[in-house]
Amino acid sequence: MANNITLGSMNNDLKYDLVSHFSNVFDNNNHDSDPIDNPFLSKNLNCNFYDEDSFTSSFANCEMPIVLNVNIQYLQSKYENLKYLISRLGSKGIIIDIISLQEISNMNDPLSISLPGFHPFIFNSRSQCKGGGIGFYVRSDLKYQILDDLSPFHERILESMSIEVEFKPNRKITFTSLYRPPGNHPSLSAGDQLDSFMKSFSDLVCLLSSRDSYICMDSNINLLNLVNSNISQNFIDLLFSNGFLNLITKATRFSKNSFSLIDQICSNFNCSSFTSGVIISDLSDHFITFSCLSLKKDLPKAPKFKDYRDFSNDNILRFKSDLSKINWGSVLKENNPNIAFSNFWDNWSMLFDLHFPLKRIRFNKNHHKINDFMSKGLLVSRKNKLNLHLNFIRSQNNEDFLRYKSYRNLYNKLLRVAKKLYFEAKLERNQGDPKKMWDTLNEAINRKCSKNSFINEINVNGQPSSDSQKIANEFNIFFSEIGEKIKADIPPTSAKPEDYLSESGFIFELGTVAPNEVIDIINSLQCKSSLDIDNLNSKLIKNVISEISSPLAHIFTLSFRHGIFPDRFKISRTCPVFKSGDKDNMSNYRPISCLPVLSKLIEKIVFQRLYSFICHNNLLFKHQYGFQPKKSTVHPLLNILNYVSDALNNNEYVVSVFLDLRKAFDVIDHDILILKLSKLGLHNNNLKWFSSYLKNRKQFVMVNNVLSEFFKVFNISVPQGSILGPLLFLIFINDIFKSNSLLNFLFADDTSGLAKGPDIHLLANFVNTELQKLGMWLRANKLCVNADKTKVMIFHHKNKNIPPLNFFFNNNDINGPQLLSFISPIERISNSSTIPAFKMLGIFLDENLSFNYHIKQVRNKVSKALYFLVKAKNVLSSKALKTLYFALVHSHLLYCLPIYCSTNKKNLDSLYTLQKKCIRTILNAKYNSHSAPLFNALNILPFPDLITQQILLIMHSIDKKYCRVNFEESFILNSNSVSHDYALRNANDYLLPHTRYESLKNFPFYSFPKIWNELEPGFRSVTCKSIFKYNIKSHLMSKYSNFSCDKLFCYICSRS
Repeated sequence: MANNITLGSMNNDLKYDLVSHFSNVFDNNNHDSDPIDNPFLSKNLNCNFYDEDSFTSSFANCEMPIVLNVNIQYLQSKYENLKYLISRLGSKGIIIDIISLQEISNMNDPLSISLPGFHPFIFNSRSQCKGGGIGFYVRSDLKYQILDDLSPFHERILESMSIEVEFKPNRKITFTSLYRPPGNHPSLSAGDQLDSFMKSFSDLVCLLSSRDSYICMDSNINLLNLVNSNISQNFIDLLFSNGFLNLITKATRFSKNSFSLIDQICSNFNCSSFTSGVIISDLSDHFITFSCLSLKKDLPKAPKFKDYRDFSNDNILRFKSDLSKINWGSVLKENNPNIAFSNFWDNWSMLFDLHFPLKRIRFNKNHHKINDFMSKGLLVSRKNKLNLHLNFIRSQNNEDFLRYKSYRNLYNKLLRVAKKLYFEAKLERNQGDPKKMWDTLNEAINRKCSKNSFINEINVNGQPSSDSQKIANEFNIFFSEIGEKIKADIPPTSAKPEDYLSESGFIFELGTVAPNEVIDIINSLQCKSSLDIDNLNSKLIKNVISEISSPLAHIFTLSFRHGIFPDRFKISRTCPVFKSGDKDNMSNYRPISCLPVLSKLIEKIVFQRLYSFICHNNLLFKHQYGFQPKKSTVHPLLNILNYVSDALNNNEYVVSVFLDLRKAFDVIDHDILILKLSKLGLHNNNLKWFSSYLKNRKQFVMVNNVLSEFFKVFNISVPQGSILGPLLFLIFINDIFKSNSLLNFLFADDTSGLAKGPDIHLLANFVNTELQKLGMWLRANKLCVNADKTKVMIFHHKNKNIPPLNFFFNNNDINGPQLLSFISPIERISNSSTIPAFKMLGIFLDENLSFNYHIKQVRNKVSKALYFLVKAKNVLSSKALKTLYFALVHSHLLYCLPIYCSTNKKNLDSLYTLQKKCIRTILNAKYNSHSAPLFNALNILPFPDLITQQILLIMHSIDKKYCRVNFEESFILNSNSVSHDYALRNANDYLLPHTRYESLKNFPFYSFPKIWNELEPGFRSVTCKSIFKYNIKSHLMSKYSNFSCDKLFCYICSRS
């Protein structure tokens, strides 16, 4: 009997149809009325049942926007199925514009459920209990905004979210996703709950009636029960009275013995016909409802062709062979670097275009497939599963349901096995390619590893623009002019840059370049396949460097000799990289330059020579830690921690000012930088070379793979993305410490100034005065402070109360008029602040150095990572899970661990507990199994031992003097702390300072030397860093190798 029931017969069956039910009620209540007064008959409503095949055949290449609506019943568990469904529809030419979901339940990590081609998932979820919640996926090229005033969210009564989506041309439509829970309210009776819903719903519908609106909902009100239910009649009357019509007229939920229409899409659109329907699917126990909007769909045009060059190994070998036959005499005999490079480029480009001609191929939109593990067999099985589900829906037969359920469970099991085999095989294939390995791991856990670089829209002079060409042009203008605009707003000062400079007494020479040096330099660069503006990459250059090293060495030598940086090297392709804030504001983007690969060679040579000169002569400020090999964020934080803990030990306060420089890299004045280079010891053509390198640079801007129509010449800033740029910035800011008496710590442009003292009022006055001095240096050097982002913090003991104090940044000269308009207050961060800590170099510092807030942040990150591990354990091997652990968990635990391990034991134990959960997940062990043998099996240090290891590694670097930072004032050997000459038994131990407070013993100035002193001399005597690290880890792991439970009776052991 079931097999004789078809979709057509279901569509014709009046018991499933709302219009027939309503007509019966309508006819009974309105004997004298014209049928045209029936709202459902006044519009041409086309609503039918569809299965996947009939839906795709009916709506392929649909020119109207489509909205889907479904009660998903826990999105996290249904995400993969939803993702596959949307992917399959897309492959058949059905582009979904908006997906409205109900009962999404709790969201552990919203980014992990992002759908390709859609904006990140937006939602409202419950805070007090599980279940419920609503949300939207919106197609990525549609602009939308959340309407908070139209999004009432009353948990377990009415849960909603409204968004306004802009369709072209300038048509804004409001979509509301709404869920009404069926009952079981903790404090309201069923009747009171319904009354509360109807009141809230009435208010919301009334507000929505003034807009073009669609309400997508699961109301849990069965509209097929109009004859017997006043609730259903009142509900539909409420919709009618506000101009809304329910477009879904077929049953949306089937169970073994019943069916209902509880999922609705309602609209107040003023049009004569609507196309909608119900898709029979087993995505959840609610069917998917959909509606086509009476608008023209505006889809971005997909590229039909793409240009490329074939850099195959065979082509590279032929290119290399022909390069070796070239006579480079026209280059080697030339004395002008620009002409020499032009001659080189003529020969190079001729062969380059010959062996790597530009080709055009048709763009394959199906190249990036989703779910490659779906074999033909699984696709057939999925089809069979859906057919069995459809048979059950048609027959409502219990035997058909059990047949479907059994097949569904088998299919899901096969799907999990297929996933695991697929990812394990893919990881095995990509073992030698870290990037592909990580792409595979991220694919396995649905982790978005990078932000979407596509720029949909930018605000230009108050007007939105979505044209990529125009956006690229505007960014080009903005990036080239922003530096000059910021400089123009800087108040004047009597101070001059040279007031803070002195001659170094040294002389720097660029010298000459040998071919072998060019070869060594290119081999030291990363092997990248991304193309520069000349369609070259480092991978190609590395393959042919031996053939071109001689002409390049000659060109570079000429460049140094004449002080001329070749003009072609000054052209860059700049990409806007989003930082934070509003995405349509150009100020929230950072310009990153992609420079010619060949220019990186000469820059790397200059960098090595200049940096070696600066280091050898100790010309860099000792507390500058940024952009330097063998210096990390731990070093400045450790110095700050030692400074503050020493002050607290002496009952002093510490005031720390964290300065934010406004677009520091973009406003570097070239003339001032050249002045500072001359003071370092660069003269004549050596100095002229740097001037040539900086001035008259040109840039194109690329946005969404579209280049700006013109290039801009600019004479300000150092190029971000270059090799020399960071070092030149360090030189520019190097003398800032001479302007004030604060203890300055620098990490590139992250600048902080500290001062300590017993009297907080005197200390505050001192800091304000020194900030005014520092402000004069900034203005003299054409730099600007962002006062809103500059913060101050007072470090103190918990038992001390800090009186109200005013800190400000004064942009007036000390001896000049004090204009109030030039004085800006600085916010103080305290325990009562909204965020009671300041993030410095990735670590949240609070005023008591408790690290409570930072531990909370680390816990959140590790908890999210643990979610990924749990999610991936069914599709990845233990080996792959261990790799994920090190990337997602271990990296967060390890970052600046020697700094935040000063916190209390409770905080550290909370992280240790999470680490143990991760270890058990990797090995699929029981939740309460002993962790020691698991750590040993994975060769991973438990968190307490990890702390010990990291502290010992720092102390080893200090003791063996390979640390690039001087800590001799903080960590003092006993042999250096006494004045007599005879040997001490503990001469090689470090001095333990006297602490007035027990809590201070957790801080590095005491705990680091204590842990080092307790280490056996045999370990301490090892000088090699790698051997020491290996020995320490082996020693710490040894206690777990022969684990035995020492409990008299252990429940866990007895059950194993």
